[in-house]
Amino acid sequence: MFAGTFPDTPDKAAVVKETGGFFPIHANARATAVVERPRVQIIARAATYQGARQLAHNIFTRLDSVRGATINSVLYHWISAVHSPLDLGEDGSGRLRIALNFDIVKGLHTSTST
Repeated sequence: MFAGTFPDTPDKAAVVKETGGFFPIHANARATAVVERPRVQIIARAATYQGARQLAHNIFTRLDSVRGATINSVLYHWISAVHSPLDLGEDGSGRLRIALNFDIVKGLHTSTST
């Protein structure tokens, strides 16, 4: 799994890209938000369609079930798939790509990473 962009190798890989999320949630007139709601896109790629589809399916089933998990000291209230895996076609090297988008509700964190 890579962040931002794919390297040239390996053929079978996945990348996480930040996309537009939703406004943060404030509670009880607090000046700072209590949760953030980012959205991410994950693109799975492999040399064959079946390989890319299987990688995307594995990511889909693992992330869509996240509820109340702490990851890297951040509480993820939930992660939910926006849609089923979507075929993006081939990249410039003929590798197949499958996209997934996820909505996230997570505790406010001071880090710059999602």
